[in-house]
Amino acid sequence: AHRFEGPVLILAGDCSTWIGEELQREHLDLFTDARLEVIPGAGHDTVDDAPEATLAAIRAFLAEPR
Repeated sequence: AHRFEGPVLILAGDCSTWIGEELQREHLDLFTDARLEVIPGAGHDTVDDAPEATLAAIRAFLAEPR
């Protein structure tokens, strides 16, 4: 992962105690251009738990100028 220099979106559910925000923040250091989005009301599976918020975060990330 440390060789990838493109933009990376990391998602975490704010209700996840397994692979949540704390662990995902550590992953930010693995990439040169990474961003973390914490999805409110979601657990580990953000797409299943909060599909609208997850899709909005992904769309916003993809719409950012590069």
